[in-house]
Amino acid sequence: MKFRKFKVKIFSGDTEYGFEYKFSDSLNIIRGDNSSGKSTLVNALIYSIGMEEIIGAKGPKVLPYALKSHFELQNKKINIVESSTIVEVENSKGDIRTFKRAITSNDKNTKLVEVIEGAFLTANESGKFSSTYTFLHDSGSAQDKELGFFALLEKFIGIELPFVSNNNGGESKLYLQTIFSSIFIEQKRGWTNYIANTPYYPISGLREKIVSFLMDLDNFRNEKKLDELKSERNRITSIWSEISTSIKMTLKPLSLSTLGLSGKPLIDFNPELVNVGEGQDNEFKPIQRILFDLVEKIRAIEEREKGNITDQGPELVDNIEKIRSDISELMLLHKMCGDEVRISSSKKRQYQQTLDSVKADLKKNKLTQKVNEFGAEINLKIARNQCPVCLNPLDGTLTPPENESMPMTIEENIRHLENQKMMIESLLNGLDKQIAKEEAAQLKISDELKAKRIELTSFRKEMLSFTTTNETDIRRKVSLESRYSSLN
Repeated sequence: MKFRKFKVKIFSGDTEYGFEYKFSDSLNIIRGDNSSGKSTLVNALIYSIGMEEIIGAKGPKVLPYALKSHFELQNKKINIVESSTIVEVENSKGDIRTFKRAITSNDKNTKLVEVIEGAFLTANESGKFSSTYTFLHDSGSAQDKELGFFALLEKFIGIELPFVSNNNGGESKLYLQTIFSSIFIEQKRGWTNYIANTPYYPISGLREKIVSFLMDLDNFRNEKKLDELKSERNRITSIWSEISTSIKMTLKPLSLSTLGLSGKPLIDFNPELVNVGEGQDNEFKPIQRILFDLVEKIRAIEEREKGNITDQGPELVDNIEKIRSDISELMLLHKMCGDEVRISSSKKRQYQQTLDSVKADLKKNKLTQKVNEFGAEINLKIARNQCPVCLNPLDGTLTPPENESMPMTIEENIRHLENQKMMIESLLNGLDKQIAKEEAAQLKISDELKAKRIELTSFRKEMLSFTTTNETDIRRKVSLESRYSSLN
């Protein structure tokens, strides 16, 4: 980015004062006697692009009184009513922007920067130029790419500032102010130490990171890449460990184990070699084989029962068949309840995604409202929905004139989004209750299943008086069926 032209406007009553300077494409040297205004020019230039933190603080308080309150001209004190900076800049692609920012005014906010498309100063402030309003030194000014001035300036310059580790164990952006602190060297304090005036950010080794970024050093890229790889490795390890532990906790009550599943990620991991079953290594029996063996054992016992039942127990047999039918029906209901829980959980995830989208739109609208409020404070015609050129009213929409629908204002849109947010949060709350209710119903069915199985066991014991099948076989069959149901 290079400066093309710079201007400071100062008004006292109806009289305009100030100065302007046109930069050449080669080396520019500004010289003058002490107290002739060299530092004032440089500081005003720094202020015009929102980088005044590197010379002391935020806002116009870093500038001398000659730009804010008064100055002397021909031994006469001139009081300043209004003042502002205008700077015209060009990026490496040849795109030109002009930034206009207030210094002193009774009705202007210094956090607002007007971004004018094109060479506004070179054209002597005449002609038609489109413009937009951005804000700085406020939450979102470095992140919001549409309304944040620092985010817009970063994009205009054509750089992508990285996120670096901070002192709190998290990540912070290497903000533009830190980069500009090594580009603008202020004479009075700037030579006491390299990058002496970097604004404070809780980033360890900040100066080294600035130099590494500006010089595009390998160690900076390597450190960034290493941090990314470490973060990804930790994420994968955490997910893997969570799933592996969950599987093992599920299998433990069933006396089952896994084969081919380690507690940590493996480079040569093959999911086809993972199996569930009993035993270890060469004695390992897969769960499919276990289920097959259980079915065979149950059938063997049932065959013996059929051959031993006498004519004295038909009613008991009917009862047993009825309970078996009840158990099958309960198992189906149990599955249906589980499906309902999964469907409700899926709806909850969808509503949560919609809520996140509404929150993002709400944040965007509130940022737009903030810029509009800044604009209203400086009495911008566009902030009052009025064209600054022809003074005709604006409706703030791109809808064709023949469209009869009335567009919402930002305030109405914010209220609408807030109502949407409340409605979705209410739906999510209702889904939480519904899921809890469905899970309770599923648990109730599980209890009924247990009771029916106990009842079935009792009937089978009664069958001992009508059959020569011993009690051991009956107990064994109940145990085998319970095991089969759990494993299945």
